Amino acid sequence: MESRKYELYLDESGNFEDDDLKPGYTPSFVGGILCYSQVMTQKVIDRLISVPIHAMDTYRKEEFLGIIEKLKGFGGRIVLFENNERVHIMDGDTTYLNIITEGLTKLLRDLHNESPQAEIEINILIATRQNSEEREKGNKIRIMADEYLRRFEEKMYVSLGRNKIDHVAFNIAFGQALKDKRLMFADIICNTWLTRKGKAKFTSDDRKRIESLYEDCIHFEVYEDPDAGYLRRLISENRIGEAIAQLCTHQKMKRNLQDTRDILLDRIIKEYPKDRELYFQYMSLKIGQFNRRRDYTIGIRFAECYEERILAPLLELKEVHDAAEYWMFDTDFYLLTMYDHIGNADNCTEYFERCNAHIGVASHSWEHIDYYFNFRIRELNRLIGLFDFESVLTKSEPLIEALQSAKELFSMIDPSPDKDNLLRSETLGKVYGVRLEAYTNLLHDHPEYYEKALETSNLALAEFSKPFDLHRQYQYRCLMFVTAGKVEEALEALLQAYELDYCDGVFSQFVEKVFSSGTKADVFALMHYINVMLLLKQNNDKRAEEMKNALMANQRFVNEAKAPTEDDYPWNLILWKLGKYMRLAGSKKAAEDYITRAIAITTKHKDKVTMFSFALCIAGDRLNWETKNDGSNITVYRKQYETLLEQFMKMDLPETMRKWFSRSYADIVPLK
Repeated sequence: MESRKYELYLDESGNFEDDDLKPGYTPSFVGGILCYSQVMTQKVIDRLISVPIHAMDTYRKEEFLGIIEKLKGFGGRIVLFENNERVHIMDGDTTYLNIITEGLTKLLRDLHNESPQAEIEINILIATRQNSEEREKGNKIRIMADEYLRRFEEKMYVSLGRNKIDHVAFNIAFGQALKDKRLMFADIICNTWLTRKGKAKFTSDDRKRIESLYEDCIHFEVYEDPDAGYLRRLISENRIGEAIAQLCTHQKMKRNLQDTRDILLDRIIKEYPKDRELYFQYMSLKIGQFNRRRDYTIGIRFAECYEERILAPLLELKEVHDAAEYWMFDTDFYLLTMYDHIGNADNCTEYFERCNAHIGVASHSWEHIDYYFNFRIRELNRLIGLFDFESVLTKSEPLIEALQSAKELFSMIDPSPDKDNLLRSETLGKVYGVRLEAYTNLLHDHPEYYEKALETSNLALAEFSKPFDLHRQYQYRCLMFVTAGKVEEALEALLQAYELDYCDGVFSQFVEKVFSSGTKADVFALMHYINVMLLLKQNNDKRAEEMKNALMANQRFVNEAKAPTEDDYPWNLILWKLGKYMRLAGSKKAAEDYITRAIAITTKHKDKVTMFSFALCIAGDRLNWETKNDGSNITVYRKQYETLLEQFMKMDLPETMRKWFSRSYADIVPLK
C-alpha cells in the first residue's frame, strides 16, 4: 500500500474563554501549515526565518507575507480550525482540546479521501498553551504535556472511530512558539488571518494579497455544515455514487460544498476506470428513476446540477474526458426526454442538437446500438411535440425496416420452430407506438388513415410482453379509437389496459387501479378513461353516467383534481374533458370551472410551448361550443382565444406548429 507522510505545525489565536461572551470579536481558532515530510528541512527553515519572531509583538508585513508565499511555494497548505459557532465547553482548555480534535479528525478524513488507497501518517507539532486559570493569576505555568497528550489521544481515537476513518496514523509532539521556528510559521499564519481586515495594518492591495494566499486553505469549523459533513462521510466510506447524487440535490453551492465537490472530483479522477464507471451508472439509474416516475421538474434540476458540477469539470481533463463525454451524452438524452415530456420545445431542441452532435460516443459499437435506436425514437417523440406528424411517418420507415431486418438476422442464428417464442423487439414496438400517435393526431384531417393506424397498433402490441408496455400500448390504442369515434372498440381497449373485462362495477375497479399505485396516480390511464367517458356521453350512452359516478366516488380523484401536480400535464387535458362532459350533462357552472382551471394551468409556464398550445385547443373548443349553441359569452371567449393566439404566435415556434395553429379555431380543437 502506498504511504503518504505529512507534517503539521499548529498554533492558536484567542483564549477560547470569551467566544460565547463576546460575539463581536473574531472567534478563537487554531491554524498552521501542512506539508509533506522532509520538505521543511532545517536548512529551509533557517533560510525562511533567520532569527526568532513573534507576529503579535511586531508584525513585519512584507517579510511575513513573503514567508507565507514561500511556504506555499514549497507545497505547503494553510490549515485553519475555527470556532465560528463560538462553542464553549467547561473552560478554555477543554474547548481548545475539542476544537483541535474535531479539526484534525476532519483533516485526516479529507487526506484519506484524497488518497483512499494510501496509508496516511502525519506528525503533528503543537504549540503548548498556558493554563487559563494560571494565566489569569499572572503565572506562566503551562498544561503538562503528558496529561494533555493522554486527553488528546483519547479524543482522537474515539473521533476517528466514530467517523470510520481507517489507514491513518498520527504522532504528536509539543513545542514552544517562541523557540521553535516551525511553530513560528504557524504563528505568522494565525496572526495574519486574525488581523487580515485591519485597515491600519494592511492596505487594500495587502488585503487582496492575503485573500489570495488563504483562498485555497483547508478551513474547518467546529460543527461543520451538515450537508458538507454528510458528503465527506460518504466519500470516506467509499459511497461515491451516493455522494455525487447527494451533491446534486442542493440547488445552491455554498463554499463548504464547493470544497467538498473538489475533493469528490479528485477522488473520481483517481479511481480505477471500472469503479468510476459504476459511479456514472449509478447516476444514470438515478436520473432514469426521476424520468420513470414522471418527476420531471425535480429530475431536470438534478440532471443539470450533475452536468454542471461533476461532468463539465471532468470533461476538461484528458484522463477522464472520454468517460465524461459518454455520460454527458447519456444525461443530455435524459434531459431531452424530460423536457419533451413537459412540452418545453426550446430546451428540447437544444438538448436534441447536443445529443445529435455527440451520438457518435454511443453508436460506435454494436453494444451501444440500443442507444442509437432509442435516440431516434426520442427524435420521433420530439416531432410529435412539434406537431410535425407527417415527418414522424416518414422518419419511422427506415427505423422499422432496420429493426425488422435485425429480427430476421436473429432467426438465422436461432431458427426456432416454436412460434410462441419468436423474437420480440420492444424497440420496434416503441417505433410503432410513436407512429400510431402520429396517425391518431392526423385522423381528424385524414380519416382514411384509420386502417393504417389500426394495423400499426396491432404490430406494436405484437412486440411487447411486459404488462407495463402493454398497458401503455392499449392506452394509445384507446385514444386512436376515441379519435375515430369507435365507441365499443375504445371501451374494450381502455379495459384491456388493466386486463379487465366489461361487467358490473368494472368502472369502479378501473378507477381504483388508477389510484392504487402509491403516492402517484396513473394519470394517463385516467385521461383515457375520461376520453372514453366523454365519447360515450356524446353518443348518449348510459354507461357514461356509470363512469362519471365511479370517478366522483373516489375521494383521491376529487382531492387531486383540485390541486394538480407540479408538472400539470395531463391534468390540463383531464380537466378540459371533464368540462366538456359537464357541458353535455347540462352542468354549465361545473363545466366553466373545469375549463377555466384547465386553461389557467396550461398557460402558467410560458416557456413550455407545446403545453401552452393546449390552451389554444381548449379555448378554441369553448368558443366553438359557444358559437354553435348561441351562448351569451361569445365575445368574451373570442377575445380570450385571440389573446392566447397572439401570445402564442409571438413565441419562437417551429414552422410545423405555426402552420397547425394558423387555421381557424374550429379546426384546431380535435388535438388529443
